[in-house]
Amino acid sequence: MPVTVRTGRHGAAGVRYAEMGGESVSGDKQLCGKSGRKKESMEKSQWYMGAPNAVVLCADRWADTRLEGGFYHVYKKEPVLFSSVDEAIFALEQFYDGLKFPYSATGSRTFDGMRSHEYPAEERVKIMKDEEVLSRHGDLGTFIIRVQHRQNSSWQGRITWMEKNKTVYFRSIWEMIKLVAGALDTVSAQESDSRDG
Repeated sequence: MPVTVRTGRHGAAGVRYAEMGGESVSGDKQLCGKSGRKKESMEKSQWYMGAPNAVVLCADRWADTRLEGGFYHVYKKEPVLFSSVDEAIFALEQFYDGLKFPYSATGSRTFDGMRSHEYPAEERVKIMKDEEVLSRHGDLGTFIIRVQHRQNSSWQGRITWMEKNKTVYFRSIWEMIKLVAGALDTVSAQESDSRDG
């Protein structure tokens, strides 16, 4: 069943946060989403970057299993935008390849036997503090992704759902995607219930 999500400067996410005791802000806060949310009142014990390749993934829209948003890292002020799950995964993989961290245990393969998309290691300079990156939030959900290993042509690591301050270990890209989807389905269902109720 399709889920329609309102977005905007103080869209559904800002209303949801106000209802949960959060605070909605406007003006010059730099956020990934357009909701203008601020989260100082939330428990933040799981909110840390913890690795040079950690990213904050901001989910702004989620409908019919289509994810739109962006992710932030400490080496760039602007988000890396995506309009689907596969775009997000390819952009993250390119980011990890550029860092050469975590090192990929298996090389990329193609049908013609050639290695594909070899990215030279890039010297990256931190231009944002961890706190700045952690202050970015999506309209629907925000996740800190810390990939610790790239083994068996997949990723293993930890993902933190910032709104719930919950961290879960994932064993593959697919498992990580299902964790994000499950969290966003929960948020969408709560919004639907609050609109109907």
